[in-house]
Amino acid sequence: MGKVGKIAIGCVLFLFLAGVALIAGLGGLAWWGKGKIEQLTKGEQKISEARARADAISFVQPADGVIAQDRLLKFLEVRKRVFVVYDKHKAEFDALKDKRQGELSDLTKFYGIITEVRQSQAEALGDLGMSSDEYRYMVGAIYASQWASEVSRATGGKSVSEVADQALGQAAEAMKAAGGTPEAQQAMDALRAHAGDLKAPDVPLANIELFRKHEAEIKQYAMGGLELLGL
Repeated sequence: MGKVGKIAIGCVLFLFLAGVALIAGLGGLAWWGKGKIEQLTKGEQKISEARARADAISFVQPADGVIAQDRLLKFLEVRKRVFVVYDKHKAEFDALKDKRQGELSDLTKFYGIITEVRQSQAEALGDLGMSSDEYRYMVGAIYASQWASEVSRATGGKSVSEVADQALGQAAEAMKAAGGTPEAQQAMDALRAHAGDLKAPDVPLANIELFRKHEAEIKQYAMGGLELLGL
């Protein structure tokens, strides 16, 4: 599945959950019946209890931004456990790509699946000793490392900042070649003013090397689009 498809699945899932929240706000949960309400309440209670156990573990973001290998391996253990549940419902997730409008039955079904995935994640975090904050940090750091690794491969080893500098330089040269028109001068002034904002911070080389070392496993346990839901 391509990146666009994965993002689409995540967006559709997000909209499904938003629909559930809207129905709940309007009192529509009564449509589901007492059994459904109790099932959802019980699932959310288990998630809250497991997450509280996980979040009792302190986490301080590393000042140098370097991912420790033992924490990456711990993160992957969490992902493995969540992936088991995700993989069980993968066909249903994939079917969302073809859904243009979710019905109430879809909302109940997929909310139940997402609740199951969320519960497996919360329990894995508590069992393996990783807080929600650290998990979110790891997701961001790993994706940044993946992006930096791809940039480096595509540019013969250049860092993200080097590529950004090169692009800014080329833009400046193009504006200079455009002559001394007021529009070109305004564009040059805007480029100089925002040059710092356009530069992305470099990912530590150690993170890129660690990502490449475990790249196959990281990609194996990716769950297309669910990152948008914090999974």
